[in-house]
Amino acid sequence: MTRVTARIPTLVVFLLLSHVVSATVVGSGTPSSCTESALAAAIPAGGIITFNCGAGQQTIPFTFTLVVGSGNPPVTINGNDSIIFDGTGITTGMIAIFGGTTALPDVAFRHLVIANGNITTGLNAGGAIQNFGNLTLDTVTLRNNHSAGAGAIFQEPCNGCLTPTLYATRCLFQNNSTGGGAISIQGGIAGIAQSTFVGNSAGSAGAIQIYGNSTFQVDATIDSCAFVNNSATSYGGGAIAIELLNPGSVVHIVNDTFTGNSVPASGYGAAIYAAAEPVSITNCTIAGNNGGTAGGAVYFAARASAMNNTIIASNSGGNCSFEEGSTFAGGHNLQFGDSTCTGVTVADPLLQSLADNNGTTQTMALGAGSPAIDAADMTLAPSVDQRGLPRTDGNLDGNVAPDIGAFEAPGGPGNPTPPRRRAVRP
Repeated sequence: MTRVTARIPTLVVFLLLSHVVSATVVGSGTPSSCTESALAAAIPAGGIITFNCGAGQQTIPFTFTLVVGSGNPPVTINGNDSIIFDGTGITTGMIAIFGGTTALPDVAFRHLVIANGNITTGLNAGGAIQNFGNLTLDTVTLRNNHSAGAGAIFQEPCNGCLTPTLYATRCLFQNNSTGGGAISIQGGIAGIAQSTFVGNSAGSAGAIQIYGNSTFQVDATIDSCAFVNNSATSYGGGAIAIELLNPGSVVHIVNDTFTGNSVPASGYGAAIYAAAEPVSITNCTIAGNNGGTAGGAVYFAARASAMNNTIIASNSGGNCSFEEGSTFAGGHNLQFGDSTCTGVTVADPLLQSLADNNGTTQTMALGAGSPAIDAADMTLAPSVDQRGLPRTDGNLDGNVAPDIGAFEAPGGPGNPTPPRRRAVRP
């Protein structure tokens, strides 16, 4: 039998090879071979960068700012849960991702720790990362970073440049300190999901600051996150502060849990300080925060904010507070402990303590018989809860319906009535 060999045209071979992503390994098996200089030398080639630094977790000291230029090919830096970037002693920031007028670099960090960064150049800076490009974080811990601007990450467009983006998923932001937020978004697009913010502090906006600098637009979605024990030490927004939004901007806060966050006695918004518009708060659980004397867990100083399907319960200093003349639109909310959220039903949601309830982030479960069960507006509720679990028939009336708050109580399958979900950028 004659064997027939298929011949692949040369042009096809070239096209296939041109799409192969390059791969670079930093290190040759010893800790001393894994240096910041070796990493910096690998970045211009782009592709996927991994590490071979020896057994166990290894630390790479940062002594200068790692720069990714606007013309750099896409690059992914994967630490495989064994690499720590340590900026101890640095004062210029650890990582700078440049912007551009015609192209932005695509930079991804995966499965690593970025710690102890610092920058002293001013307010528009991030101790760990300054982002003017397209930044993706997947399962990254940012801890103990500091600056006068943003403790961990600062983002805005450079003047005349394209719109930057930040997508952070399954990340931990811990003990970052700053003048305004572990993350400061002063322009561009941000999607922060399935992440935990714990122990961060700032004068205002302990965890996330959203502030439309200059004329920059902001499009931010904060989805399925947990905010625990963050603090604003001078004014407002123990967890999140939205302080200025230019026309065309929007902020969505959805499926998030806030507990243990605080502002000082004279502060406002222990969980959320909403002083700009439009801001929507949907299916959140906001409980056990300290709003000072009368600052409330949620402070509304904007007149086009919306809150739907949200639990606000047992917050010191009040559940809500308002700038004179301010209010919020929306319904299907539940409050307990006081009646400071104007027009919101008062009833005990029977919240359980913050715990790992089988999700990426911790949640506060609903006790049996909670009035929040199956009581949300299904046209506005996400199709899943903070843990990513689908809606159930929690009250066993034969129909699937969403619960108020970020946690969906277990129940029967019922008859599905799929809710509509707002599109969230990947």
